[in-house]
Amino acid sequence: MFKHTYLLKEGTWQANGKYSDHLNREFEVISESKILHLEDHWVLEGYMELLVEDSDKLLNIYNITPIKKGEDQIQWTVKNPSLGTLSGKFLIVGDTIMSIYNSEDGIYSGFEVLTYQNPDEYLQKGYSMYNGKKLSSWEAKLKRVEK
Repeated sequence: MFKHTYLLKEGTWQANGKYSDHLNREFEVISESKILHLEDHWVLEGYMELLVEDSDKLLNIYNITPIKKGEDQIQWTVKNPSLGTLSGKFLIVGDTIMSIYNSEDGIYSGFEVLTYQNPDEYLQKGYSMYNGKKLSSWEAKLKRVEK
């Protein structure tokens, strides 16, 4: 299996990039995520913030089931303040970590793709939907800032 450094190892990561809303208006975006491996579960705590006036940080805390040796799927849940409870999976394929998710009510869904560049950098792209229509998309460079 490919030796991923994001998610499969503890660390702090920051991202800078572009966010596009449902009207395809683009905004600069920053984010930070911290990954902790606890004894019975992993935690990914992070935020995303649009670099516009009066923007709030969107905070999320993921509860992740640790990956088992030889497997390539990782279950996760998060209580998102805007979208409700989301459930998803991280899927590992070669140099890529993909994440797919749905809300409990099925209204929200989406995916994210993280492509390995080097041990301290990934390219991150994602797309979220509301009733099958675009809610947002994003593209960023994710860099590890602390091991």
